[in-house]
Amino acid sequence: MKFNRLDTDKKNSDDNLVPLINVVFLMLIFFMVAGQIRATDAVPITPPDSLSEIKQAESPAKILVSTELGIFLNGEELNQEALSKRLKQLYLESQSQDDFLVQISADQDLPVVRLQQVFKQVELAGLTRVYLVTKLKQAG
Repeated sequence: MKFNRLDTDKKNSDDNLVPLINVVFLMLIFFMVAGQIRATDAVPITPPDSLSEIKQAESPAKILVSTELGIFLNGEELNQEALSKRLKQLYLESQSQDDFLVQISADQDLPVVRLQQVFKQVELAGLTRVYLVTKLKQAG
């Protein structure tokens, strides 16, 4: 009597894929949890240090001021004169004008005179709710 041999080689090759799939799935979950996906700034800046831990809400108007590259409003490069006009336009287009915030991210090496000019443009636009982005200074 002759018995048919079972094809065990094919079964074993499929069994070896299960641990690989498990590892890939676990790596996927790890990077989804550990990684953060957020939009990068138009200009790389290093904000000044601060001891305050106050968190601010998201702002519809984000101003980046770089030492070399200039002024950016929501990723769009502007000169100082156009900044106040564009801010006023964003304010008028905003759905909640009472909660309209202006977030200023300035490089820590930026001269104070230049930062004051940006604050003056925000003031000319008639906006009063402004905050400066800083990074938390580690104690020690």
